Amino acid sequence: MPRHLLSTLLLLGALLASSCAYPRRTISMNPASIDDGSSTDAPADVWRLTVVSAVVPPEQRSGQPWDDDDGPDVFVRVLRADTLIFQTPVLQNEMAPVWNATLPTNVTLPRSSELRFEVFDSDGVARDPVGIVRSNGLPESALPGAEALIPLDAPGASLRIKVERPRAHRGVGIRIVEERSDALLVIEMEQYSPAGRAGIVVGDRIVKIGSQSVALLGGPRASSLLSQSAGRGGTLTIETPEGESREVQLDQGFTWLVL
Repeated sequence: MPRHLLSTLLLLGALLASSCAYPRRTISMNPASIDDGSSTDAPADVWRLTVVSAVVPPEQRSGQPWDDDDGPDVFVRVLRADTLIFQTPVLQNEMAPVWNATLPTNVTLPRSSELRFEVFDSDGVARDPVGIVRSNGLPESALPGAEALIPLDAPGASLRIKVERPRAHRGVGIRIVEERSDALLVIEMEQYSPAGRAGIVVGDRIVKIGSQSVALLGGPRASSLLSQSAGRGGTLTIETPEGESREVQLDQGFTWLVL
């Protein structure tokens, strides 16, 4: 085997080995029950959003029919600050499509960001606009627990949405850790969570859970103990990437998963 090829293979092997050297573990989170009062301490501007239905005008803005068949194939795009956060399935040949499609998790809709609903007729690789509506945060007519009928920017076109209080979860709010020999490295986490409220960020190293060091516990036991820390209101000892150490107190509040 040529020497340069052998060197390349050895380098690739080393890279693969280094990327797999530390196991990663998902820290559990569970939906909170209704009895928990799961909307009482929800962060501001966080909601559950459902795209309910739409009404499509009889013709396109140009006066042309929607399709050569039985009607438009309609779908809705939801964008926040020009970023697509959700898209409904396409419902074929519908002048009054009904989706009742709830976004997969809570969504942050601050007044400082534009929220845009776009309704389209899917026409193969192209799409024809049915109507659009824009607002800063939620439309004024969108009230918690009720459906809101929102006129679109085309005559006779409208969209119906439903806004509800967000769904809460129980858990520390750290999604994924990497199990090192002496620490749990935070890889993914939720902002609205006991960990987030304690100031923990991605890249921090958890070196103690309560009084027990991760080095002595071992990765799997430490990960399991971490998943129980939020419900107990426990303490964690954190090391930052810069090497600074601090102890943080976890509250016993909810975790709010958001888009």
